[in-house]
Amino acid sequence: MNDQTNFELGLATVTSNGLHFNGLVYTCATMVKKKWFEYATVEGGWKVIILYDPRNLSNILIFEIDSIDLASSVHLPEETEETHQYQSAIRVLKEQLRRAKRNK
Repeated sequence: MNDQTNFELGLATVTSNGLHFNGLVYTCATMVKKKWFEYATVEGGWKVIILYDPRNLSNILIFEIDSIDLASSVHLPEETEETHQYQSAIRVLKEQLRRAKRNK
């Protein structure tokens, strides 16, 4: 019996609402700290190299030039019109705060 895990390389997509791979959405503290999702909202998404176990997609490893991070899958609620309006209002408020700080 072989209990060895065979990891595979893949490409995941960073978007404004998470890291997408194989129909699942992932996040981790490093992505939040580095504001990946905010950048994806403004600049558009991008691809990142990952390592994953095809038998268990609950966690993936994300490779960057200077680090490797573990991301966990999350369940995103369905986006409603109310959620969209709330997120838009938050973006507007953040932009107003940035402008106010620059004008001081």
